[in-house]
Amino acid sequence: PDQNFTYIVALKPRMAFIVDIRRGNLLQHLMYKALIERSTDRADFLSQLFSRPRPAAATTEASVTALFAAYDSVAADTAMFRTTLESIRRRTVDEHRFALSADDLSGISTSSCRSSMPDPRSPIRSVAGRADTACVACPATGS
Repeated sequence: PDQNFTYIVALKPRMAFIVDIRRGNLLQHLMYKALIERSTDRADFLSQLFSRPRPAAATTEASVTALFAAYDSVAADTAMFRTTLESIRRRTVDEHRFALSADDLSGISTSSCRSSMPDPRSPIRSVAGRADTACVACPATGS
């Protein structure tokens, strides 16, 4: 589902439809939608996605590889993780009025937890390789 957002951001259509029958992918799309709407730039998006404070080297001019390297040097932040999850919930449920169950919200918060940043040349894998889990990095488990 990630490539859909790449095309949407690049083309900037007035309206976009993404069709997928898997509930987990819906949750991942909603999570990315909320994060993209909240983010001022790519570096801000990565900060929220991986629950890490923005390092000084994460500039708007930095390459993808440089951004990932900069964030790899910053520890994940549990408070930021909780704040980001709550902002995703507010954006999807309160502002956009998507009817999400407690299980749906849990699916967003049951995240791809990692202690280091992924290699930007590799696809991000979900928990235990599952493609039905949304990905916000959780600093609590360190896995």
